[in-house]
Amino acid sequence: MGEYVYDVGFVDSVEAEDISVGEKLKVRVSGGWPSPAWELDHDEVEVVGDKVTVKVVGRMNPKVIAPTVIEPFEHVVEVEGLSAGVYTVEAVGRGENQTVQVTVHPVKEKRESPEQF
Repeated sequence: MGEYVYDVGFVDSVEAEDISVGEKLKVRVSGGWPSPAWELDHDEVEVVGDKVTVKVVGRMNPKVIAPTVIEPFEHVVEVEGLSAGVYTVEAVGRGENQTVQVTVHPVKEKRESPEQF
């Protein structure tokens, strides 16, 4: 990690659509970095019960001089292995966190068609 400073960005919105069991939940986080010197480093996902917490982590070299102006970002985080249920997805950022609710639907069983005689 060395010479970089790490932190989450400002989060303006979080979006996710309902899925079925076995599908990946795609969480779109939009926001901004505190300056153009910041860049995406990694994301972090934690699932506890019916809550999914997402962090978009950036990094900045403190030796770089840059104006203090919000630099927009958009990042999609994929979450796997969710069971059926209703989840609250929270995007953690500087200032106020943003949340959205999603439903993971059970997989419908396929009915076998009766044999033709």
